[in-house]
Parts: sequence; C-alpha cells; structure tokens
Amino acid sequence: MPVIAENSSTPERKTNAQSVTRALEEWCATLAPGTRIPTRTELMRRFNASERAVLSALDDLRRNGYVTTRQGAGTFVASPKSVVPRQTTPTIVAIASPDHSFYDRALEVLLPLTEGADLSLICRPFVPREGVIPAIEDAAGYLLFGRALAPLATQLQSEGKRVVLVATPAADELFQVPNVRGDQQKGGYLVARHLIELGHRRIAITGSDGFDMRSPRGMGIQKAVNEADKAGTPVQLSFILSQQFHSWKRDASDARRFWEQAAAPTAIAVWNDHESLIFMGFLNYIGIRVPDQVSVVGYDNLPISQQCHPALTTVDGALEAQLQAALDLLTQSQPLNPHQSVVVLPTLTRRDSSALLKPRS
Repeated sequence: MPVIAENSSTPERKTNAQSVTRALEEWCATLAPGTRIPTRTELMRRFNASERAVLSALDDLRRNGYVTTRQGAGTFVASPKSVVPRQTTPTIVAIASPDHSFYDRALEVLLPLTEGADLSLICRPFVPREGVIPAIEDAAGYLLFGRALAPLATQLQSEGKRVVLVATPAADELFQVPNVRGDQQKGGYLVARHLIELGHRRIAITGSDGFDMRSPRGMGIQKAVNEADKAGTPVQLSFILSQQFHSWKRDASDARRFWEQAAAPTAIAVWNDHESLIFMGFLNYIGIRVPDQVSVVGYDNLPISQQCHPALTTVDGALEAQLQAALDLLTQSQPLNPHQSVVVLPTLTRRDSSALLKPRS
C-alpha cells in the first residue's frame, strides 16, 4: 500500500482547525484511495499545526468521508464516492499595515470572534506605497483597517467584493465603503475633560505630527476646552511634535529644562498607548515623575497599558464591539450600503498615570 514520504519544508503556521481541515482535504485529494495517512505527530510537523487542530481536522475528514480508520492498521484515504458533500466555511480576509500596536491587537481580537462565528480568517499585510492587492479567491468578505487603506477598500468594492473598513475619516473625508469606527470625538472629549477635572490647565498634545484640531478627536478636545473656558477656567493647549521629541532625546538637558520651567504643561494627551509608554519612559529617564509632576493619558487601551508603571490612564475604544459590528455587516444577507457607518462609543479607563494637579515646589 502507498505510504506518504516525509515533507522537509515547513509551511505557514495554521491558526485554527478549519484551516488545517481545508489543507488536509486538499492534500488528500492528491492521493490515491487506500494511501495510509501519517501519524498525527507527523501531520503536526507536516502542516505546522497544534495537536488539537490536527485531531479536530481528522475527525472532520472521517465524518465527511475523506478518510477511513481501520482498527490496528491506521488511517487511510477513502474512495471518492465516500465523500459527503458539505458547505465550505466562509472566509474573511483581514488586511492591515502591521504597526506592532493597534492593528496588531485588532487582529488578535478578531481571531476568536471569527472562530465563534464559524468563519475562517486569513490575515494579509499591506503596504500602501507598494500598491499590491492581496487577492483571495472566493472570500466571503474583506475587512480592512486604517484610513490609509480606504483606496484599496474602494477598489475591492468596485470589483464586486464585500468590504468593510474599520477606520476614522480625516476632517472633511467621506469613505465610499461601509465603515465601522470608534467615536473619536467623544474619545478626545473624555481625555481633555478628565485632565481638566483633575485641575490641569496646561495640556500638551503629542504623538501625531500635523495634528489637526478639525479632526474628530481634535474637535472633542476643543469642546472640553471651550466648556472649561465658559466656566471661567481657561485651558492652554500646546503641541509637542516628533521633531522636538527627537531633539530632546539627543539633548536630555534641554528636555529637562523644558519640563522644569514654571510654564511647562502639567498633563499630556498622547495619540496612542504605544507612544504613551515611550513618552513616559523618556520622562522617567530625565527625572520627571508621572503623575506627580506630569499626568499622561493614552488612547486604545491596549494590554500593555496595564503592564507598565504607572499603569496608563487611557481611552477604551471598544475594539471588540467595533470588530463584531464589522463582522455582522460582512455576513448579513442584505446587500451592503457603501455609505453605512457604525459608530461605537468609547469609555475612559482611569489608572495611575493621571492624578490631581499638585502645586509645583
């Protein structure tokens, strides 16, 4: 009887049982009936998959007639007439530009959501300047992350594909595809109001060069500042751009003089959690204490925001709710409305990096 030779190449790691089942089905289709299947240990190595995924896949193949098990002899490829027709698991293609921060976290959250909905997930990186479209045959839908991928989302939609974009438009921007996003205006408002309520009147914004106060988050920050002005507690906003931050890293004494001056900001609203941790580390390096001297607030509520000292106050954009809404749109039976938007409300997560303003000594 035929026996399968060992495959020396190492394939891409399979992330769930459905992908292993699909790979095994395709592989068995190339083999003659009666060919003995390798042991599960050999299959784990061949398909670079976990034992649990391989066992689940073998069960699926037996149930659907692709393989048969003979007591004491092993598992064998079955006759084609034994195969039971079944529906293919829908596949969702997630496309993002890896950033080792928010979008990487989004893909981590997305995987269990697709598994729970009996969907297969394929993740593809994309670099807009390279202009390469990672096409996938017979995908049930495409989920794209970030406004930089809006042109790609529009192109895929024009080709007849179901597309949802998870991103916040810039000021005066209108997406031409279904869109899910967090309410960035509400998020900016929560950050600024929190710091104002703690007594801070000099607030710096950092983490995004060319920050546009007309953007949703900028409008939210400005709304909280306007409310404070009307209440008789004027607030001064300032901006710390990356060029200045890089200059400080070259000359720490210059940074120290800036933060020790009487008119220095007493609080910083940082664009995201990842950059918040970098900024807090630098402040600690130059001897500025957080939150005793400067309060810091981030955005996104990534897991790392709890794993630092002090733990980071941040805005939780309800990422899981955003992704669930996007999946609901992609899998609904009705045609997608290209102008449909789903907006999810954020919340403020208070931790130790922000505190009541203390008088300067």
